[in-house]
Amino acid sequence: MRDLQRLAAYALIIDREGRVLLTREPVGRRPARWILPGGGVEHGEHPEQAVIREVREETGLSAEVGDLLRVVSDLARVGRRRRLLHTVRMIYQASIAPAGTDLAGPRPSGDVRWCPRQEWRALSLEPFAARVLDCRPG
Repeated sequence: MRDLQRLAAYALIIDREGRVLLTREPVGRRPARWILPGGGVEHGEHPEQAVIREVREETGLSAEVGDLLRVVSDLARVGRRRRLLHTVRMIYQASIAPAGTDLAGPRPSGDVRWCPRQEWRALSLEPFAARVLDCRPG
């Protein structure tokens, strides 16, 4: 039985009003948690391209990727066999392309929202997202 490893890339997108862009998708039997837009890097894909693709898939918005802000590494037991999963998450500063930040249009998947600090602090966040947001710039 081999342990698993997953590489993922996420966007920390903060608008001019200081709101952060968050997404939420139901995952299996557990309650859905809010997370930064992003996800798994496909084989051969550059992590920055993965951020652009994932933001588009999850929000319908076009992202412009900036600097790599942080790398988060976690270990967790998963599945019935309790295999060890090592997740490496690359967090990039990003912004929405000048076309706008309107979330009124159709969304490809899940919930999406711009959240001010007092609002996201009250949400059920994925633990890595909470760590990143507590250390966010500005």
